[in-house]
Amino acid sequence: MQETRDAFVFRGGAMAAKPEIGSHDIEIRDCDVKYYTKRGFRFRDGCYDIQVINCTADAGGKEWYVEAFPMSFNVIGGAKGTNVYDHDITFIDCIASNNWHINGDSYWNGDGFCAEGTAYNLTYIRCESYGNTDGGWDDKSANPLLIGCIAKDNKKNYRFWSGAPGALLWNCVSAEPNKRGGNSDYVGLWTKGKIRIHNSSFVDSSKPLALNDWRVTPEQIANMNISVNNSLIELPEGKELPAPNYTVSNTVIRPLNETGLSANGVGYKKDMREAQILLTEVRPHQPRIEKEGRLLETKPLNVFSEKNPSGWYLSDWNNAKMKIAKGKGINDSNALEVSTNGSKGGGATYRTKRDSATIKFANFQKSDWALKMSIRTGSTNLSGLELRALTMAEAPKTKEVPLPGTLNGSITGWQEISIPLAKLKASASEANFANFAGFYIRANGSMAGPLYIDNVRLEPMN
Repeated sequence: MQETRDAFVFRGGAMAAKPEIGSHDIEIRDCDVKYYTKRGFRFRDGCYDIQVINCTADAGGKEWYVEAFPMSFNVIGGAKGTNVYDHDITFIDCIASNNWHINGDSYWNGDGFCAEGTAYNLTYIRCESYGNTDGGWDDKSANPLLIGCIAKDNKKNYRFWSGAPGALLWNCVSAEPNKRGGNSDYVGLWTKGKIRIHNSSFVDSSKPLALNDWRVTPEQIANMNISVNNSLIELPEGKELPAPNYTVSNTVIRPLNETGLSANGVGYKKDMREAQILLTEVRPHQPRIEKEGRLLETKPLNVFSEKNPSGWYLSDWNNAKMKIAKGKGINDSNALEVSTNGSKGGGATYRTKRDSATIKFANFQKSDWALKMSIRTGSTNLSGLELRALTMAEAPKTKEVPLPGTLNGSITGWQEISIPLAKLKASASEANFANFAGFYIRANGSMAGPLYIDNVRLEPMN
């Protein structure tokens, strides 16, 4: 597959209350992707027990850079705060390359293998990553395991974020990290957590290993550690790996620019045995972990404040219009502005059609919910406006209700309004909302002035 935005997208569809319903037991084999602008392979929202075998993703480098920012293999997990995880995904003999992000003097992203903190138990066996303007690996997941992997010619060949147990690199290579632009330096391996390196080689770089030193406290630095065992590390003359942040044993430290990936019996050795054999040998050193799905505590949930979250958008029909009005919100923040042009009225919608972006009530402890927002009419009479809630579930059917508040222009400041979701159902016998996907405002005729909306949220009523 070539010349696309996202080549392969796997959406799990899991919820915190039902993690088992996520997409699982999938094998992806012998797929080649070239010249994508966003992602070669993307996993999200509760995918698990997946193998990706002998697949390549080449973004095409500088000549094919279109938008921020491409990644070859991307494991996202669930939306922040949902307790939905992608996990137990194994990449075998996969190659990621040439993901570019051009961003002037600011940070250049563009990663080969990328994983977010809402993922765990990711395994990479004999995978390779080349020519990326940021990480060969940029992995925030918990408990990643790399066996026989190679990272070369990336700004940061390996980049790991998680604390204990941290990442394990077994029989891996880092070579020739290369900064192509932006405001951050090159390095063989960077971490703000814990790393164990065994039987590996870090060569052809004056900066083979580094701990995060940006905006960190002494306590955070004390919790970072890189442990190196049975490995080969090249260091510039006069440099060392100081304790206690580095733990080094049975390892050869040699000057730069020497040849070979092993010395005195330690370092990387190419191993083409079957992946399962390698995993059987190494997995005891990095046991799988488990994260239990649990219901989220009921608390106010943001729907709109200052800007729309990812996946949410504004639309309108007939003579109505909705836009983000800069400086018109509470304390000069941004607000949603609803207006009409002409006498026929119309509707304006703030919503998502992306299932992963909806608010799913099954993820939360049981509660009755209300839609709350702040509105402002100024001195204009806007009586007659109606509101309807939107859902992506088959039920409940919903109805339009009069927009609460004093809308005759006698209150010019911000008003707080609240509508129980139960009152937005078409009838009391309808099922409760399974998810919330937005709302629309209907004007049944011309509006004499704009309606401003801010601080939209869902709040538990009990």
